[in-house]
Amino acid sequence: MKCEEFREKFIHEELNELERVEFEEHLKKCESCRFFVNNYKKVKDSLKLLYTFKPSDELEENILYGIKKRIMLKKALIFGVPGIAAVAMSAFLAFYIVTPAGKQDFAYDKAVSAGISLLNSQPGTTLTYAKTTKSNLDYLLNIKYVSDQF
Repeated sequence: MKCEEFREKFIHEELNELERVEFEEHLKKCESCRFFVNNYKKVKDSLKLLYTFKPSDELEENILYGIKKRIMLKKALIFGVPGIAAVAMSAFLAFYIVTPAGKQDFAYDKAVSAGISLLNSQPGTTLTYAKTTKSNLDYLLNIKYVSDQF
């Protein structure tokens, strides 16, 4: 029998007793068939292990939990970020509408006061912040108007 015929019958387990003995004798002489049989047995054993492996219930639960967690995270990002942005914008608008600008002590007023104090101060003196009055504001706006002309 040729190598191909031996291998084919060996794979399909069709060797009778006489052929099996003949094939074993052939394996002693043929390195190619010996290599084939060794690899075939390794693959067959690996497949047996694969079919007998059953993951534990805990592993299955952990995998399902991980999948559910990812889905929840995606939903949270899809709906959560715009929701947070909407709440923040609503709070900002509510604060802006409820609190008139005239009642606030804005940084602009402080900057105007500092500018007026700086303009009114004498060289070498320590600056103090002046209160913003209409005359001081007109004075500062006049200076701004003149500087804008250049």
